[in-house]
Amino acid sequence: MRVLYRAGFTLIEMIVVISIITMLIGGSALGYGRYQKNARDTRRRSDLEQIRAALELFRSNQVNSNYPRLATWTSNTATGPNAGIGSYINGIPQNPSGAAYSYAAVPAGCTNVGASLCTSYTVTTDLELVAGVNDCTVTPLIPAPQC
Repeated sequence: MRVLYRAGFTLIEMIVVISIITMLIGGSALGYGRYQKNARDTRRRSDLEQIRAALELFRSNQVNSNYPRLATWTSNTATGPNAGIGSYINGIPQNPSGAAYSYAAVPAGCTNVGASLCTSYTVTTDLELVAGVNDCTVTPLIPAPQC
């Protein structure tokens, strides 16, 4: 009696193996994109927290305990109505998407001259994993990790 040995794989075995490998690669590619978005959102939260810390340092060094006005918030001037947080942070962080973080002094139109002091602020950005516009808003009372 003669025994025959197979020297390779059948076509069905090859198709099954290739389909399993394809499913694994496809699943990991979809998950990878989500992790990248999560990493960029984490960086945005970290950037907003750095900006918030610089704004609080700025406020603590001002005579009237005010925040910078909208037109000059990124300037390097440390005092006066044109003061900004540039001397309190080593460069304003850039959003990973390239869009600037949105700063608004409160009340709107404040000038930090006389009684028109900027008593609060909001810094906002969009997050990729959260639907909507300006998903993450930071104020003196709301830190970035709460976005």
